[in-house]
Amino acid sequence: MDKHLEDYLWSQIGDPTQKELWFSQYHRFPRDVIEEMVNNGWIKSPKQAHATLNKWLKKGVYEYGSSFDLGWKCERTGNLDGKQKTCLDEAI
Repeated sequence: MDKHLEDYLWSQIGDPTQKELWFSQYHRFPRDVIEEMVNNGWIKSPKQAHATLNKWLKKGVYEYGSSFDLGWKCERTGNLDGKQKTCLDEAI
C-alpha cells in the first residue's frame, strides 16, 4: 500500500490514550477505514490494508483483541514524541 494511504489509515484509527476521541469521527476502527478506502477506489482489496496492519503489529505499534481489523494504536505511540515517534516512523 502506498505511503500516503498508510498515513491516512494510521491517522484514522483509534488511540486509547485519547479517550475523548476514541469513537469520534476522527478515530475509527480500521475495518471502517479500510471499507472506505475500498469504496473510494484507493485500494483494490482489504488485503492490502491488512498487510499494513500486520506490518504495524510486528513493529509493536498496533494491537487487537479478537478481530484483526478492529484493533487500535498501542498506547506507547500515543504522544508521538521522541523515541515513540521514531518507533512509529519506522513502522509506517
